[in-house]
Amino acid sequence: MAVQPSSWFLTAPEISFPRRRGDPLGMQNITNEAAEMLAPGLTNRTRDARWITLLAWSLVQSDRAWRKTRGAGAEAADHPAERYLWLRPLELLWVSRSIKLGGERYQAAQWPAHRSISRWDGRSSDFNMSPAQLSSYRQLGPYGAYRVLFRTLGLTAGGDGWTPGRPALALSQYVDGILEREASAPSWVNRPQSSDQARWWLRTGWKKWLGAGSTTSLLLSSRIPAPLSTAEIAVIRPILFPHGSARLRTALALGTSIQAADYVALCRLLAKKLPSAGADPRVAWIGLLANLNQTGIDLLRVLATALDAGIDTVPRLVLYPPATRSISKFKAAAKAWISRPVLEQQFEHAEEANILAAVGTASGEALLKRFMGHHESRGSGVRWIAVQDDRILPLGAESGIDSGSFGYRLHALGSLALQCRIISAMPAALSSAAANTIQEDE
Repeated sequence: MAVQPSSWFLTAPEISFPRRRGDPLGMQNITNEAAEMLAPGLTNRTRDARWITLLAWSLVQSDRAWRKTRGAGAEAADHPAERYLWLRPLELLWVSRSIKLGGERYQAAQWPAHRSISRWDGRSSDFNMSPAQLSSYRQLGPYGAYRVLFRTLGLTAGGDGWTPGRPALALSQYVDGILEREASAPSWVNRPQSSDQARWWLRTGWKKWLGAGSTTSLLLSSRIPAPLSTAEIAVIRPILFPHGSARLRTALALGTSIQAADYVALCRLLAKKLPSAGADPRVAWIGLLANLNQTGIDLLRVLATALDAGIDTVPRLVLYPPATRSISKFKAAAKAWISRPVLEQQFEHAEEANILAAVGTASGEALLKRFMGHHESRGSGVRWIAVQDDRILPLGAESGIDSGSFGYRLHALGSLALQCRIISAMPAALSSAAANTIQEDE
């Protein structure tokens, strides 16, 4: 039985990989619609407002270096690949700086290539990465995740994604002041050498990038959002959370939903609070949609893990207690979605959820076969399991079992709102108790 590969994933830039976490239930488009209602313009990876500050500084510095080599009349938008060769080393240096100065408690897991960079000796220009890794880093790295924000929120001139705009210049000046106090500011004057941009930054352009090795106020966030200074908030908050915006409405609702026990409960609270605050009326369905998606993912995980227990046929699976409990929850979620109140405006891609919910109208073995058939025919990315006659076949459970969940960008939005002091704590559903608050900066 052939399984067709797919290259979809929710938020990052386009690049092909042999395996994707993907969209195991065929809910990509309606999930995107819901996310755009709640947190338009963000992605699941744009979780650190501090990186906006540091990327703004990096853009200013790389813009200056690039223009020195090209001449004042060069147009930034005409040379994106060349521009990135100046920007990428600064990105990687900020990651390395945060790892080295963050101490034992600093966790860099959210930053691409952190494993390689943590082993980097600080001297070579490859940052302990292979040529292929460096080449793909543009798509995986911080700029790849945040470039839409820099194009659309006024951070770059004319929205070109490269030329620093007035907010970026203001943030860059703030970083310059901190680096000067730490004796780690760039001090180059002459035209840069462009044969190896990373080597030039290390030897000439920003050779004091690590400063004196003291604790810095400019660390990238680890698992706990880094507190922003008042100066940063003055620039970033109006950009991310302008008055009357959907992002601000959702952030304020998150701040009053601390009691939500889990992600679905949080979405149900948002579904109650946001319509009366002026949000898109379709937000009233977010709780039902989240429950359908979550119970579907949970059922898929139960079916995949049942194979580890030696349960590899549909007749045995339908009698397996974890499966019967999961099926019951999925059927209830499907029924709730199908019987939802009719709104004047529908989700453009409501059919994706309707098709999944229709699977839940079956029972017993028929439901399981229809559900696995739905996963195989409508899901994308790595398929976890398949069914052939009555036998269950493992396909990609080793990579899919911990993935596939929806997000609606709420983790990203909540983290940014916490850093910008829109909210004082994250809902428990979005973070652990240890990361639930953020301290005031000194």
